[in-house]
Amino acid sequence: MESPDAITDAERLLAWSDGGCQASFRALVEKYLGMVQGVALRRTGDPVLAGEISQAVFGRLAAKASRVASQPSAAGWLHHCAWCEATSALRRESSRHRHMNSYADHLLTAGQSGPDAALHEALPHLDNAIESLPGDDQRIVLMRYFEGRGLRDIAATLGKTEAAVRKQGQRALQKMAQYLHRHGVSTSTAVLAAGLGAVLSQPVSAAAVAAISTSAAATGAKVTLLDHLFKIMNAKTKTAVITIACMALPLAWQWQRNSRLEEQLHNRLEAEGRALEGNNGVLAAAGAKPARPGVLGAKRLLSLQDLRNALFDRPLRRHTAALWQLAEGLPSEELRRLCLEAVKSERRDWQNDEVAAVLLERLGQIDPQAVATLPAELDVKQAARAMTALLPELAAINPAAAIAFLKTLADAELAGGLSDLEALGRIAAHNPAETAQLLERLPATNEASSKYARLAEVWVAEDPGKALAWANSIEFDAIRSRTLTALYRAWAVKDRGQAFASLEGIQDDSFRRKVFGEMAGQVITHDPQGAAGWARGLEGGERSYALGVLGSHVASRDPALAVKYLNEAIEGGNAHLGAPISDIGHAYALHDPAAASKWAMQFSDWWVREPAVAGVSSAWTASDPVAASKWIATLPAGDSRNNAIYNLVLNMRGADPSSAFLWASKVTGNDDKRLYLLKVATDAWTNFAPEEARAAIANLPLAASEKDSLSARLE
Repeated sequence: MESPDAITDAERLLAWSDGGCQASFRALVEKYLGMVQGVALRRTGDPVLAGEISQAVFGRLAAKASRVASQPSAAGWLHHCAWCEATSALRRESSRHRHMNSYADHLLTAGQSGPDAALHEALPHLDNAIESLPGDDQRIVLMRYFEGRGLRDIAATLGKTEAAVRKQGQRALQKMAQYLHRHGVSTSTAVLAAGLGAVLSQPVSAAAVAAISTSAAATGAKVTLLDHLFKIMNAKTKTAVITIACMALPLAWQWQRNSRLEEQLHNRLEAEGRALEGNNGVLAAAGAKPARPGVLGAKRLLSLQDLRNALFDRPLRRHTAALWQLAEGLPSEELRRLCLEAVKSERRDWQNDEVAAVLLERLGQIDPQAVATLPAELDVKQAARAMTALLPELAAINPAAAIAFLKTLADAELAGGLSDLEALGRIAAHNPAETAQLLERLPATNEASSKYARLAEVWVAEDPGKALAWANSIEFDAIRSRTLTALYRAWAVKDRGQAFASLEGIQDDSFRRKVFGEMAGQVITHDPQGAAGWARGLEGGERSYALGVLGSHVASRDPALAVKYLNEAIEGGNAHLGAPISDIGHAYALHDPAAASKWAMQFSDWWVREPAVAGVSSAWTASDPVAASKWIATLPAGDSRNNAIYNLVLNMRGADPSSAFLWASKVTGNDDKRLYLLKVATDAWTNFAPEEARAAIANLPLAASEKDSLSARLE
């Protein structure tokens, strides 16, 4: 079997663009279809729509292969293209929020386990978090956790040192964790590192690869033929083009000067027109014939299509700047007219929504009252279509009007209206009680819980007592737990003493420990100098847990200090330190995996050793799976080894599915975990060598039903 790294993405892209090599293009589809479908499915929640998006993305890749070949890896370009296509598709789908809720709820009840289950709350925001990363950060994350490449390989590709890539990758995960936290999802870099490999890609069949390869290649071939024709035509006209370009320079200067003069002329004519209208009233009263403005006084107004057209031939990340420059020169009345045209438009795509958002922001700056009056001119259907662009600006200018606007929406559309957590925070600050009433109209889903959490964070800053009473009254357990956690985290920053004292009212010991850990993290983040003294001043299990959390927070920058705090925590004998221990092990392994592996195995107590091994293996198997596998082979059979194998399979499956399959079969004492990992490895192997996978399955010591289940995944 050919090594995945034997031929680079750039070589395959050039083989396709220059020579039309179908095998090279199909190899790219096999490699990246799982990632593209994963982005589309997480964004839309609709498998059929995700398939259409995937076909469109690879059609673009076929057409732009030579341009994409200049990048270190095609992963970043494909992820961004898939994100844009899915976002555009979302805005065309009126049921987008129901799709996403259905998908997230399915994951909640699908019986997932391990790091990927810990990321289920982050799924609606995961691709946005990746998109928010700078270029190299995004490439490193996708190379490591989707492609399964080692640090040395990534460093060689990007022209960096291995140490630099390791640090940059860790910082990228921290940025993603911070982005997710801002959107109501609390997670750690260790959870991201352990789970990203499992959730970034979707299993794809050989039939899907063949269908999309054929369709996309056909699309690209048409564009390539046209490109060749234009190249031939252009080759004969280069001299003429250069001559015309030189002649155009003074003409361009003259055109700009004329544009300024024309604008001054229009301004003067408008002033004269207003004076003329006043005089006409006097003339009409006297029975005289009103005067008429000259033809030059008729000013052509911009249309929405003009603004859409202005987006073409501009890099995607410069769209907003280009639009803003156009909007700055428009008067209030024309801005308002265009805003209404945009929000009333039945066309819902990224282009229309971006125009609307920029126009609304500009109108809000020069005439806030005009924005507040827009909802009154929309019918129910128009209001539902307009909410994505209109609500953020309306909430910033007039929260009361935003609440009134939301009340006009049907229950099915309200979730979309409340999807912007920043806007939700603004209306919550204005009137938390009415915001709570709006939230009660939402279906009890995972997506709704993030909105409840945002309201809790805002409300507790104003009135902790009322906020706590409201949170405790929430009917659904999952939403109530997440809301209370967010409330206590925010409360710990506002009033540490009062917040921790109120924990005594929580009867569930497990939930109280979780909330305590979240609050301790807030104290450490906002008061790093005094955090150690505060933690050591506590007693019993709270002291141990606070020290463990403190260690996990400093681990990424100072593993030695983190281990010191952890040793103090372990002395208290608290058996609930699993998450902090895992985080410390992960950070330690990023700095020195060999030393971290020895540190993890020195503990005799299982409640320390197992999370330590899990944390070390999550980092080491991602950075160097071959070296990590040699260490895992020395571990004694048991849960620690099984957890390490879990991380190894998830991080190895992309680059070496046959070895991942072999390791999955070595899980002992846990049939469910072994079968799950075998399925994961089988899905990855299907894209490389399905017949080899079929033969390996036949030789496994499994029940016939389990073999049939695995073989079915090869179809």
